[in-house]
Amino acid sequence: MDTSVDERSLKQLVQHGLRWLRTIRVVRPGGYACSGITFALPVAALGCAVAGGTPLTLSLLEALHLAAQAPGSSGSAPVRPWSRVWAVPLADALGFALWCGAFVTREVQWRQGRYRVARDGSVQPIS
Repeated sequence: MDTSVDERSLKQLVQHGLRWLRTIRVVRPGGYACSGITFALPVAALGCAVAGGTPLTLSLLEALHLAAQAPGSSGSAPVRPWSRVWAVPLADALGFALWCGAFVTREVQWRQGRYRVARDGSVQPIS
């Protein structure tokens, strides 16, 4: 099964992602917080940077990146062409940034309006 992105711009993609993630964070705060461990590549890159980019940490980071390309690494997805190798870390970094961003505010953009997601998961328009 393929995943398609219907948003026409990066801004729309970010708004859509944040809207979903902020809602999930409100509905399942514990599970949402723990889901941060699923971002292996960005977390490993941060760890590599903190460790000073030693040859060992860089090797482990590259091994993780290659493992993300392996057949079966994302369910039953077909092997990704080498021309798209750059997309995996980019998608992981965007997902991690959006996950972090959902902790910052409770506001979401939906069509032409701005809303605040309440603690109970309901939304109120922001005037």
